[in-house]
Amino acid sequence: MRHLDRIDLDEGVSEQATSLHAAADCSESDDGDSQPSPTLQYESPHVSPTPRRESPSVSTRVAYDQQLTDEASGSDETNALQRSLDEEFTAAGSEDESEEDSRPRRSARIAAIPSDINAVQDTDDTNDYNTLASEGENDDGVSNGDVSDLGESSEEEINEDTGEEDAEDALFDETLVDAVGGIANIASGTINADILKDTATTGWSKPVSYSPLPYLDQPYEVRPDDALRDEYTGLYEGEYGPSARAIEAASTVSGSLFYFLQPRLWHHIAEASNEYFQEKLDERVEGQYAKQVLREKKEPRFKKKTHAEIKASLLETPDITPSELCVFVGLLIARAISPNKEKLEHHWKTTDEGAVPRGRFGLFMTRNRFMHISRNLHFSSNADPRAATDRAWKLRPVVDELQARFKAGYVAPPIMAFDEAMLPSRSSFNRMRVYMKDKPHKWGTKLFILCCSATAYCMRFEVYCGKKDTDGSASRDTKSGPAAVIRNVKDVFGENGSAEKRLIVTDRFYTSPSLAMQLLTLGFYSIGTVMTNRRGFCKDIIVKKKKRPTDVPRGTYTVAKSKFVPSIKAVCWWDNRPVHLLCAGGSVEQDRVVRREKSGEQAEVACPKVLKDYQTFMGGVDVHDQLRLQRYSLQLSLKYKKYYKTLFLGFLDLAIVNASIVFNKRRAKEGKGKLAHVKFLKQLHLELVQLHESDWGALCSREGTPTKSRAASMQRVHAPVQVDEWRGGNNGQGRKRRQRACKVCSVLKGAYESRGGETTFYCSWCKLRTASKDPKALRVYLCNKVKHTSNGESVSCFEIWHRHWQNGTLLPPSQRKRKIRARKPAATADEENNSGSEDDSGGDDAGHSPKRRHREEATI
Repeated sequence: MRHLDRIDLDEGVSEQATSLHAAADCSESDDGDSQPSPTLQYESPHVSPTPRRESPSVSTRVAYDQQLTDEASGSDETNALQRSLDEEFTAAGSEDESEEDSRPRRSARIAAIPSDINAVQDTDDTNDYNTLASEGENDDGVSNGDVSDLGESSEEEINEDTGEEDAEDALFDETLVDAVGGIANIASGTINADILKDTATTGWSKPVSYSPLPYLDQPYEVRPDDALRDEYTGLYEGEYGPSARAIEAASTVSGSLFYFLQPRLWHHIAEASNEYFQEKLDERVEGQYAKQVLREKKEPRFKKKTHAEIKASLLETPDITPSELCVFVGLLIARAISPNKEKLEHHWKTTDEGAVPRGRFGLFMTRNRFMHISRNLHFSSNADPRAATDRAWKLRPVVDELQARFKAGYVAPPIMAFDEAMLPSRSSFNRMRVYMKDKPHKWGTKLFILCCSATAYCMRFEVYCGKKDTDGSASRDTKSGPAAVIRNVKDVFGENGSAEKRLIVTDRFYTSPSLAMQLLTLGFYSIGTVMTNRRGFCKDIIVKKKKRPTDVPRGTYTVAKSKFVPSIKAVCWWDNRPVHLLCAGGSVEQDRVVRREKSGEQAEVACPKVLKDYQTFMGGVDVHDQLRLQRYSLQLSLKYKKYYKTLFLGFLDLAIVNASIVFNKRRAKEGKGKLAHVKFLKQLHLELVQLHESDWGALCSREGTPTKSRAASMQRVHAPVQVDEWRGGNNGQGRKRRQRACKVCSVLKGAYESRGGETTFYCSWCKLRTASKDPKALRVYLCNKVKHTSNGESVSCFEIWHRHWQNGTLLPPSQRKRKIRARKPAATADEENNSGSEDDSGGDDAGHSPKRRHREEATI
């Protein structure tokens, strides 16, 4: 788990709390008059400094260099960037305005930049920049200053702007807005790269240094509950957490999971798996036949089957149902809780071996059925043209469903953490595979995750598909850094961002001055460690040394304030190594954190308040990863040759962690204690393996109404298609479309009716199981007009089949004895004429009449 080790510290490790609900310590705000409010008591997995003492503190600042007002004096030394930003610029403190105005001025260089402004371009010198690698061990960069400057002193102080209306009214200086072409360019990230380069040297105030002494000699004051509202003006104070629908669904453990993995998704997976079984049927027939040939050679008594016999045997295999998939997942959870280090088949072992008990999986599902589901598990159609362009197409239905449900199931909190996570996968066939050397699982599919800092709930995740496959309306970032933050934030809050202020915490891979300005335009404060080669970052506080000099006290830090964006500050803090931060909002007043030395002893170290905020709130994604991968992981419990099956189990882990968070929130509202994650998994496995087919109908009836977009997506897949077969019209006049028996009408027909209605429409997606290779025999013909009443509603046969009968898998109990027949369509007149000249025998190879239709039965 990463806390302050994110910011490149080699010796000290921050204290970790054992619970997600440990409250973050607070200290008094500058005014000290506001009363504590219960609405902003954040739960955090981190520890605040101890001991706590009640006597007031005295914060002594040690400054160096000249007064800030002397910075711009002297016309020849006036800031070059400010002259380029505003033609009416006048140097502060200049005694001769006429001389300044007579000086020639340059117009601001503004151009649209097609690539990310935070990335090094081809025309740049790469020696001036570090590699964009997340969580690198060093935070070094180019430095224009000397570390010895920290010993000098000055009386300069930085205004914190913690309550001044003028600083809040203007987020950006007018000269900057005019130079970049307006707020819209800042919001889109298309700031001229040259302007950012100039800002690095001329756009910051002179640094101010803070010494840890005598601050650490004073008693520590607890930070009040409302301190965050004072330091981050306008921070969201409303309710946050699981939505009302999510809380309602979490009445049971399985209910909390089914809120995210709704029955519609299980039906889709069952359909895709059955379709995949049909696609691979011929290949498996050939494979089984080859095995039987070899066995016959070894065992003369064994008689191999013919291809037709093997195919007929495979066709007798029942379709995979959604309830069976739930039992399948329940057994995988049991394996994750109580792993079997031997082969998977040993879970069905029927005898005890000493202290090793027999397997119990056979009580819920046979081994062959489990293997059949595991072998045919599939999630999307291989025939879809999007499979050739979307690297995540194998899992796209699962990804889209989880993204929508995660977002709908949680009201966004005031503080969120953004970071990357890894779904382990070493398969070379995985086109989304990346390598990250600092992760516990170094190979896998990378996810960008936006989590609640208090509860570790995952509100949004994005699958990283590669440099050329990252889409979205936000600015593209071929190196997947800061632009990934904007894409995911806009997905949760919309294109205009948050109406109320919120705080986003990022690590050094994402933080940049440009990103901080973009987030400000969307209504977000930001804090994060930063790589010192980011364009626009203050060069005056960058240090070259990798370790703290002996003459610099531990806890010393330097602050520089942006001249054009008053809320943005750059910080260099000395622990055992230099730590660089960039914050938009927050306070740089002195606070303290607890550090653990190599000897195991704890020590309090002075730091700015924004760094303590970073330590407290950055761990949301890491805690989520710990719950997902630390001990009880479905993805790590079973290995597949097919990479997408392994990734599917990883997405299941994501949903299970979110479900446990929502379930525990409901228990907290009911006054009950928190359920440990392993106990949650045990109860979930019990409820899933006991789910029967009869229970599935009741579960589907409680499913929420699908949104318009989801309904439209379903309609695009299951669409009525009219046949393109024709026959001669009555009395030899014209022609008519050939009609087929409607499957719904055939099931619902009366006892004395010889046949049901006929139709010229069939479903574009649904298929019947048959041994015939004729694609027309697979079609499900359905009337596209209202003819029957189902559940008290007059609907068409097409709607009854898909919406009421769940694509034909749930027939009414009174009609379940009926069988739906898959018939090979009769040949058209043209086909009969063509075949008549070739076959004079009047029948096929088996001696059947050409008028006799080949018929097979398929029970649904």
